[in-house]
Amino acid sequence: LVVAVVWFARLAVQSVLKRLCALSRGAPVVGVLGCLLDCCLKCIERFVKFINRNTAIVAALHGESYCPSARRAFRLLLSNVLRVAAVTTTGLLLLLLGKLFVVAAAVTTAWAWIRYDPLDQFLLLANRT
Repeated sequence: LVVAVVWFARLAVQSVLKRLCALSRGAPVVGVLGCLLDCCLKCIERFVKFINRNTAIVAALHGESYCPSARRAFRLLLSNVLRVAAVTTTGLLLLLLGKLFVVAAAVTTAWAWIRYDPLDQFLLLANRT
């Protein structure tokens, strides 16, 4: 629900900014302020999504309602900032390595299939006889 409220606010601001840009006939100040406001709202939306996910985890673990769980999750994240950063960075690195491995395996398989196509080898043997 909190994420939906932030998302709706961002959508409303974008609609108002679109109308302001049309009325101001492309004034650069309106465009810059619109981009700045949209960036701030997007940051708030991402922060709320992050806290909301951790709030759900804390609520499931401790059986509390949303607000006390959000407070507890925020305090927990704030007290372990370096650990959260290290785990996030390690997770992103492992995901990147996994994606690179999948791409490398697919490229190697495609190269081997093109280079040593078993059907071509069979047709070559069939034409010899």
